[in-house]
Amino acid sequence: MTDVPDGNTTTIIAVTISGLIGAALTTFMPWLMQRQKNKIDAEIRKEDRDARKEVADLAAEAVRAVNARSAIIDDIASKTNEIKIHVNSNLTEAIQGQHDFAAAQLVTLLELQDIKRTQGKEPTAESIALIEVTRAKLSDLRKKLEDRAVSTRMAEAEQKRQENVTTSDKLRATEVDKPVEVKVVESINDPISVTTKKEEL
Repeated sequence: MTDVPDGNTTTIIAVTISGLIGAALTTFMPWLMQRQKNKIDAEIRKEDRDARKEVADLAAEAVRAVNARSAIIDDIASKTNEIKIHVNSNLTEAIQGQHDFAAAQLVTLLELQDIKRTQGKEPTAESIALIEVTRAKLSDLRKKLEDRAVSTRMAEAEQKRQENVTTSDKLRATEVDKPVEVKVVESINDPISVTTKKEEL
């Protein structure tokens, strides 16, 4: 027949088990808490890294967008200047044609006037008026040609200035297609580093 523990024995066993559980909890609880804390810290660090990388990617994209926009503006300015030069050239050519025609017309009118005088006839008031109008037109066209020459020189000077872009501007314009290196740091207090890779000159 098996002995049944009496009340005192049961109490002693219960106290002993409670003591062992308490000791186990006292021993392992800090370890479990530290482990949980480490896990939470690791998750926070990962979330922080992910957030920083996202911010760095956005910053890099902004750098690329600014460089792309700047390159587009430079290209538009260059093309606009080319158009100005082309328009100036076409206008100058048209004005030169009118000038040459007026000059030839004036020479013809003056020669006709001389022929009439050699024949003993005076030129008519209409032909004298036409000669004066042609002279005035020729003078006006000559002034326009001078203005065109100044505009052309200014446009060509601007084009040369744009062609002589500094090396840094050329690098900036070509950085649009270059990869952006993003460095994400571990510490929350450290700044995010966004740098653009450049080829050595």
